[in-house]
Amino acid sequence: MKAGSSVNKQRICIVCPAGCRLTISGSNPDKLTVTGGKCKRGVTYGCSEITDPRRTVTAVVPGCELNACSVPVKTDRPLPRALIDKLLAAIYLTQVELPVYSGDILLENFYGTQVNVVATRTIK
Repeated sequence: MKAGSSVNKQRICIVCPAGCRLTISGSNPDKLTVTGGKCKRGVTYGCSEITDPRRTVTAVVPGCELNACSVPVKTDRPLPRALIDKLLAAIYLTQVELPVYSGDILLENFYGTQVNVVATRTIK
């Protein structure tokens, strides 16, 4: 959100299963108003969704060719939404040698964001 621009957006909160319909409005990124949430977490989510949207990314990394398997992976924290396509391209170019253990870091500090891609399953 650019300073001085006005925002009036609707989002569905994804922080908890309630799926509250949020309305985010304001003209200053530091003073957004979030209504419609049933808990305080919705306010935090609504503000971040407008100013710096991030997502946890899940995918599969191709495993070694002999076993023709794929390793399920995810980011260990949310990544800026603008970098998701670049991350997926990097993941799909990565090939992992087995064994891989759940929690192993396969891509570290992606684009200097402190976001790592980790294996979510042990494959021997």
